[in-house]
Amino acid sequence: MESAPSRPAVARPRTELELTDPRPILAPSAFWRHVAHLAIVGIFLIMFGAVLDLARNILLPIVSAAVIGMMFDPPARVAARWRIPGWLFAGVVVGVLLAILQVVTIMVAVPIIDWIGRAPELAESLRTKLQPFGRGFAAFQQLQAALSKGGKDPGLSIDVARTSSSSSIARTTGCARSASSTTSSKI
Repeated sequence: MESAPSRPAVARPRTELELTDPRPILAPSAFWRHVAHLAIVGIFLIMFGAVLDLARNILLPIVSAAVIGMMFDPPARVAARWRIPGWLFAGVVVGVLLAILQVVTIMVAVPIIDWIGRAPELAESLRTKLQPFGRGFAAFQQLQAALSKGGKDPGLSIDVARTSSSSSIARTTGCARSASSTTSSKI
């Protein structure tokens, strides 16, 4: 077995690595101009999305009709070559699509009806699978009862109806006056 001829090593001259201080990529005015252009494009995209969202009720049927028209254009041309009227072709296409929709609905309804019939069995299976989490759920229920007013220990409760707003405002302004008088006397 012969070895492949080896290439002679080519000596490449090494260049020195020049280190320089970092230079800014763009001048500040050019940088902010670039940022302003990006902001304008971003605002345009946001506004364009908002317009499309608001015009959805008008644009969705139009775009759907265009897509369906492009999708059925080749078969419509073939039907036109066979001298089938356009209204007949459109009627057949709509009928076939409705039949497909009906078949899909029946195929999906059968498992749903089966699940509804087995609901008690599925609920029991789910209950047994979630049983290990029962202590955690009970702890959350106790925490909820402790934090709510309906529990045995209502926790922190503030009764706003007992305090009159005028007395609390008077106390607040009295505290503010005393604080301002003490600071002005110190100055």
